[in-house]
Amino acid sequence: MATSTGISFGGLASGLDTRAIIDALSAVRRIPMQRLEEQKAKLGKQRTEFSTLSSKIDALRNKLKEIDTPAKLGSTQAATSDAGIVTAATGGAAAAGSYAIQITSLARAEVQGSTGFAAKSGSSVGTGIIRINAGGSDYEITVGGSGDLEAIRDAINASDAPVTATVVRDGNGATPWRLVLSASETGTNGAFTVDTSSFNIDVPAFNFTQISAATDAVFSVNGMSLTRSSNSVDDVVPGVTFTLGKENAGATVTVSRDPAKLKTKIQEVLTAYNDLMTEIKDQSNAANRKDKAVLYGDSILDTIRKTLRTRVDATVAAAGTDVNSLTRLGVETDSAGKLSLNATKFDAAIASGYDAVVKTFTDAAEGFAPTLTSSLNTLTTTVFPRRTTSLTERIGDLDDRIYSMSIQLDKYTENLQAKYARLEQVMSRLQTQQGTLTNFSNSFR
Repeated sequence: MATSTGISFGGLASGLDTRAIIDALSAVRRIPMQRLEEQKAKLGKQRTEFSTLSSKIDALRNKLKEIDTPAKLGSTQAATSDAGIVTAATGGAAAAGSYAIQITSLARAEVQGSTGFAAKSGSSVGTGIIRINAGGSDYEITVGGSGDLEAIRDAINASDAPVTATVVRDGNGATPWRLVLSASETGTNGAFTVDTSSFNIDVPAFNFTQISAATDAVFSVNGMSLTRSSNSVDDVVPGVTFTLGKENAGATVTVSRDPAKLKTKIQEVLTAYNDLMTEIKDQSNAANRKDKAVLYGDSILDTIRKTLRTRVDATVAAAGTDVNSLTRLGVETDSAGKLSLNATKFDAAIASGYDAVVKTFTDAAEGFAPTLTSSLNTLTTTVFPRRTTSLTERIGDLDDRIYSMSIQLDKYTENLQAKYARLEQVMSRLQTQQGTLTNFSNSFR
């Protein structure tokens, strides 16, 4: 913004308010620049609004990605006849069914303990190299410093060896302190050995003995015998994770569909959809077009609205004929374009054709989630970037024009100040001459 520079004495000689005159003339010249600044502010608000719309589209797209395949949308639940024996968790790919689990043995991690010592610190056990072999790999741990049990523990835990070292008190007479090593993984794959042949021992003896052997889980599912290194088993029944909890025992896990979870996922999509529609409606409000509705009349609003409505109104041939559209699933549209779920109709649709309902949302070619996601991707990767780039360039052009006009206004103001300063000087000389002539004339009277 241009500002007046220089010194003005406000018409001491002429009696004119030169400051007011200069300010008024400069204000007239500033009007075009102010209009450009208003245009720039509006373009800035439009760019911000595009960012807001983009974020709301992203929110909807993220929710759609959570239901765009049968594995993601198809919700199931698992129940067990005895949670103390086995529990189960399901994912979208799980198929309904019943699974008899019989557990023979649980997976356990190998545990080894050292010779006992009188103290856990302050008394050196030794220094040097301890080798641990696990999973076919050797790990060398160098122990220095005090060489006591705690120093050895810290050195092992700081290494990459797949074991955890702890110092425990077993209460065994005069030597209650032991270094205990536990495999990081259960099962025979986690078994390990300890080699102290390169460790310089400062005590009569320092060796390790097995406290607990590494064992795999042995169990059966519907009569099929299985062995796994972990008690958490997720590779037997697709979409189901069994957690084994008790040996020599059995229980039954029942996997069933969970319409309530499915309904919740769909409702989250509708909420994100409505949030976007609310923003579009607010931007289409003529009453606010001079303030908040900075995109009023912009064709992009109709483009987004039509994109949404096209997918909402579409049918999915792969889903059959009974529940092949959102409307037939109980998704209703109000006068503002927002969606709501009629629970009664939706429950009836689920009961009559669960798989068809899932297809209506997830079918790769026609499903609501994949097709709407694709349409939204087009908006955010082509239309929005082009529009945002255009707005940024226009704002930059206005900045250049405003700057140029500001420079011109500064020069104009400076010229006015110089002209009025010269006027004051001329008026001052004339007044001095007039006074001299008056005095000269008075001298002849």
